Amino acid sequence: MSPPEIHDHLRTVIVSPMTSNGKPTPFRIPVTFRQKDGLILLDQIRTVDKVRLVRKEGAVAEETLRDTLQECFLTEDKNPDDRSSGFLTS
Repeated sequence: MSPPEIHDHLRTVIVSPMTSNGKPTPFRIPVTFRQKDGLILLDQIRTVDKVRLVRKEGAVAEETLRDTLQECFLTEDKNPDDRSSGFLTS
């Protein structure tokens, strides 16, 4: 799920497992892959060295990738004094 700006320049990639089981939640993106409906599990994101990847199974649609990245990295506009986002600042 890592964008080319990241995985083209590093030896690691950001991955998130997919499942055909599980319950939908706001942080699980619906996906159809190889004619099977499932979910991308954003609560199980990992960074993996490329040498550990055995074979490419395929790719999700560009729109699904965009939705996934937006869910991971973009937040709704919040009050700038609201520190509840979980990010630490100095």
